[in-house]
Amino acid sequence: MLDTFRKTIGDRLRQCRLEKQWTTSEAGREIGVTQARYSNWENATRLPDPASITKAAEVYGEKAEWLAGYTHTRGTKAGKFPYVTAGNTKVLLNDQTTAVLDEFTSDNVAFHQGYLANRGLDESKLLLLRVSDNAMGDIAAEGDEVLIDQKETTVAKTDLFALVVNGRIWIRWIRPELDGSFSVASENQELYPSVSMPDLERVNIIGRVCRISKDR
Repeated sequence: MLDTFRKTIGDRLRQCRLEKQWTTSEAGREIGVTQARYSNWENATRLPDPASITKAAEVYGEKAEWLAGYTHTRGTKAGKFPYVTAGNTKVLLNDQTTAVLDEFTSDNVAFHQGYLANRGLDESKLLLLRVSDNAMGDIAAEGDEVLIDQKETTVAKTDLFALVVNGRIWIRWIRPELDGSFSVASENQELYPSVSMPDLERVNIIGRVCRISKDR
């Protein structure tokens, strides 16, 4: 699906550029990027970010939704691209160091700002991660993508959270117990047994899982 979006965006950027009789260097200059970056977009080797799509739509006088491949209806007026990616790749850990999660993050999916607003999600506090193990079984299998709300790190009830453990990402249930302790649990207990903790002070919770995306 990502390759399809890249090709659609590339084809439409090329169509708009040729209609203006511009070179790729001229188009890049108008949009504010290098000729190499613009060419990568047209050749579908790189995907422009939402801000670049919005700018390109303004330059070409098109609807951002059409340029991005979300509609087949071509417009004559540019508008703000209403989709954002969960682009955070760095998180602050309990010891005040920063973990860089480039290996686990994804920009394959864009989210409509209206959807995020309805869910009460802050687009600046979102992280899209690829699940790196099969600890959660079918709930969040290896390769699935999970949207993390970084504002939600307090465990008030049993819920699904993303953790940083020894430089890796864990998706696990965290359950508060009656004695005040916490259990960190998976669905695959044989390979990933539960861990009991007296508190969560040393657990690097980076956020609550608020959406799970699966490919078939």
